[in-house]
Amino acid sequence: MLKAKRGDMTPFKTVRRPFFDAGSWRTPFTVWMKSPGYQLAGRSPFMIGREIYSEPGNVNGFISDGDAGTFRVSYNGKAQAEAFFGVAIDAPVMVSRAVYTAGNVFHDGGWHDASKGKPRFEVKRTADSPWESVGEFTAYPETTSTDARGLKPGTKFELSFTPVPAVAIRVTGVPACGDKPLQAFASCADILAFE
Repeated sequence: MLKAKRGDMTPFKTVRRPFFDAGSWRTPFTVWMKSPGYQLAGRSPFMIGREIYSEPGNVNGFISDGDAGTFRVSYNGKAQAEAFFGVAIDAPVMVSRAVYTAGNVFHDGGWHDASKGKPRFEVKRTADSPWESVGEFTAYPETTSTDARGLKPGTKFELSFTPVPAVAIRVTGVPACGDKPLQAFASCADILAFE
């Protein structure tokens, strides 16, 4: 018997499963295990937020878990003018640093086309405010729509800026097409902001 509320000792049934089986029966439960060599760079208030993105894509890993081994793509088989990945939380927090971790690089895209502008970090100060550009990830390589220029999955890019309140954050840019010019998409392993 488990105590449900003060004084209530009504018995109820529970189902227990080993951790590796969690979520395997279409339940909304997942166990995350860190990737080998994974180091958390600090706790971001956006690690508990709601993920947002320009397209649902066909790879739907987490982008706010601090783990470069999980990623999401904006792939939909069509050309895209912009691709973004972000996180929203319930109340604004002050942030002054952002870390964007590149997702996977595929033959047909998965990176941002820096020839049309480096990936930008944007914030929403309130739920109703417009997106506001805070800066560019200037260390991002000089990629083109067809050449990732050696960009490796899991590469981290940092941006420091004057503190701003943020209820939502995102990385946005022009997606690349690789060897398939009639479509384009980007990918993201993580986008987090810190105080």
